[in-house]
Amino acid sequence: MTPPRRKREKTKDDGRIRCPSHLQWIRGHVCSVYMHGGCIGKIQAHHVRAGTDGAASIRPSDIWAVSLCSFHHGEAHAIGHDTFEENYRVNLKQLAEDFARQSPHRRKWFDKKTPGT
Repeated sequence: MTPPRRKREKTKDDGRIRCPSHLQWIRGHVCSVYMHGGCIGKIQAHHVRAGTDGAASIRPSDIWAVSLCSFHHGEAHAIGHDTFEENYRVNLKQLAEDFARQSPHRRKWFDKKTPGT
């Protein structure tokens, strides 16, 4: 017999925007560093922490996400934000702002703080 399902703890609203449909839309794009090659695996939504409302051990709002394949997503976490941007000549925060501006789900979080506004 399997154990019963646990109840999810409700977290208090910390002001960060959560939008699963925006993350799904992000995952519908190719890897943000595809032009450099080496893309392997499924596309994942990578949350940009530097200069956003995130911090160490605190995931930023979903509007600060970019598309990365599983290989590059792992690499970004392994080598760090600055080194990743330097290696691939990419500005992840700017890319996240571009994704947020173009998101068809923007209206869901229009009243909350969004990049570029």
